[in-house]
Amino acid sequence: MYTKYDNAEVARMIFDNMAVKNSMSRNTIIDGYMRNGGVDEGIDLFDRMPVRDKVSWNAVISGFIKKDCFEELGLV
Repeated sequence: MYTKYDNAEVARMIFDNMAVKNSMSRNTIIDGYMRNGGVDEGIDLFDRMPVRDKVSWNAVISGFIKKDCFEELGLV
């Protein structure tokens, strides 16, 4: 919810203080970063995910496309 309204700082604080982080919480924060220009932060979390699923990959790829990061996708 916080990432939807461009409040990544609060969203990250909540995420960091979660006792148990699952794929849904990880995907949500990654998607929020990628949607709001925090590509580096989103990729950092993505790289540290123990298991990546389709939602994780879609969030990262969509974020790269929105921010014209075609080199990172290997499309240039």
